[in-house]
Amino acid sequence: RTPLILVSSTIGVAVFYRFLSCVPRSVGWHLPGAIIATILLGLCSWLFSLYVAMVADFDATYGSLGGIILLMFWFQALNLSILVGASWNAQKLFEEEPQRFRSRKEDSAAAVLVAE
Repeated sequence: RTPLILVSSTIGVAVFYRFLSCVPRSVGWHLPGAIIATILLGLCSWLFSLYVAMVADFDATYGSLGGIILLMFWFQALNLSILVGASWNAQKLFEEEPQRFRSRKEDSAAAVLVAE
């Protein structure tokens, strides 16, 4: 059951990257970042569950809002892991096609000079 969950979440994150990317690439191209995001999400979830079980006592401190606070912390870890995977893919794209980004930078610099 666990391998199926890992594979499906990795493919889901790769599809997420594919359809929200500015540069059209295949889902397979986005897989390295999706794998990194899935591994980080699993690691963060595991470490967070250890923290909640052994250290934090949110029920005693915050009452019934403790569960919502924990959920928001977990969402933050989820967002951070997805951002790290997307950054990995962006760096890979920059290394493959540096001319695309240099030309945009030079065009914007030229537009600023013309506007002045």
